[in-house]
Amino acid sequence: MGRNLLIWGPAHNLIRANYATSLMFINDGYYASFSDLVRTSVRELLERRYQKMIDDSERDIKEGKAVVLKSAKEIEEYINCHMK
Repeated sequence: MGRNLLIWGPAHNLIRANYATSLMFINDGYYASFSDLVRTSVRELLERRYQKMIDDSERDIKEGKAVVLKSAKEIEEYINCHMK
């Protein structure tokens, strides 16, 4: 039975692949090694997630929904009031 992996391919789509498919991406030159494939996939996933957070924040600022905290004291007060 082959080893199955979840990987993000060059087209940035989540795909279910086995180890042989992973080797195909490496042999075709998309990745230098298996660790490069995994590292690149994780980095791209995190970049998309952080970009969404940035986009959401910019939208909230434009819509007047953002709270601007200007000091450590304001941050602490906000957390104590809203995050418990």
